[in-house]
This record gives sequence, structure tokens and C-alpha cells, in this order.
Amino acid sequence: MNIGPFTRGATVRIRFQFLDAEDDPINPSSAELHLDFLTTDGRGERTVALTLDAGYWKYEWDSAEAEPGIVYGYVHTPPPVVSTMNLRFQLLSNLANAAARVVDV
Repeated sequence: MNIGPFTRGATVRIRFQFLDAEDDPINPSSAELHLDFLTTDGRGERTVALTLDAGYWKYEWDSAEAEPGIVYGYVHTPPPVVSTMNLRFQLLSNLANAAARVVDV
């Protein structure tokens, strides 16, 4: 799934609904998101648990920890994995928001 682009430093709101093989919504016991992005040191990554809200699994990511570029993601249900999804989006920047800062989650 492609979303964005987003301005570097913005909060990226990620929302998923898991579907089974028949495209019916499912609500697993948990879900996890993995993000891979550029940093000043090369590549950064973040793995987080998603929260369930009104049938959707959600996470808000502060993109200020990343450098401009393509962010790759992968979300999945717990084993045995019933549903997965890949995503990617672009972070854009300009001179005013070009420098990364450390974000502690």
C-alpha cells in the first residue's frame, strides 16, 4: 500500500484493518508494525505494537527521527500469522525541516 507523501517531521497516522482470506474483517489479539527508514547514520528501524480502535489497528509515528526518503513498513498479526500488509511512503523536506532529531518512544 502506498500512502503520502508526508512532510518530514509530521506525525504520520497509520491505520490498518485486517482481513481474512474471504476479505472479512478480523480482530486478532495483537498486531505489530515494523518501519525501516533513512537516518543520518544509515538506516533506522522501529517495531511497535498497534492499538485497536473501532475495528482499526492504529499507530502515530513522529517522522522527525528520519531523514527524507522512502519509508518502508510491514504490519502483521501474531503467529500463526493470518494477515499481513506491506506499505511505503515518502518523506519530503526543505531547508526548514531538513535536520533529523532524536525521538524517544
